[in-house]
Amino acid sequence: MPINLLAQTGTDSNKDMVSDEVLATVNTVNLATLTAFTALCGIVANVLNIVVFLRQGFNDTVNIGLFGLALSDLCSLIALEGVCIFWNPMIIRELPVIAQEVQHLIACWPQTCFARITSSITVYITFERCLCVVIPLSVKRVITPRVTTCVVVGIYTTTVVMIIPEYATCYMGWKLIPEQNRSLLGLILFPGRYETTRVNFNLGVGTQVALFGGLVVFSVLLVVKLKEKSRWRQSVGISGNSSKKLSSVKENRTVKMITL
Repeated sequence: MPINLLAQTGTDSNKDMVSDEVLATVNTVNLATLTAFTALCGIVANVLNIVVFLRQGFNDTVNIGLFGLALSDLCSLIALEGVCIFWNPMIIRELPVIAQEVQHLIACWPQTCFARITSSITVYITFERCLCVVIPLSVKRVITPRVTTCVVVGIYTTTVVMIIPEYATCYMGWKLIPEQNRSLLGLILFPGRYETTRVNFNLGVGTQVALFGGLVVFSVLLVVKLKEKSRWRQSVGISGNSSKKLSSVKENRTVKMITL
């Protein structure tokens, strides 16, 4: 009973703060318009990137990693466009679906999946750049095109397998909505769905936290090593003050770019 009272109090407080009409307008402008336009621009940019990488070939580990990154980002943005469509009232009101339930299965989880793939490949690329600075003479023997291809394919496969339980414990079917006196296409759950979702959610959160931590560690290590090499170059001496200043400016720009 206390939990229900707390939930009811929170609901009443939210209703006093923002009306349903204002909330619907904000969601429509934010998701159906601004986010959809931004995602469309990202889709065009990623398509151009993929074309460039295909023309350059996959003999270099950098091209393989960036191609996998562009492909996952493209798929993530396409799924995000699907989410935006389900938040467009002009489209959804004509469809016999429960928008929030259907988008969960055919748009939200694919977007989450490819976003995780993008994060994983970003960490791997950062790790590779870190090795280029830490062991520049041996990195080509450690990170080969075959190794990078296997890592990228492994990231795609592992991440897709992680979300299979979400699709194995539910399906889309017709649900009777008494308030509207009609049936709408919605999400039907199998027994054990909530336990599976809880485990998958914790696994996803743990993975994202680990990826973020790895990205921070590799970025900090890369910046530290770049600064160490910059001080070493200055200690051995470079002919001319202008050359010293030019080298220092380039290295500072590199450090700022990595940090951002």
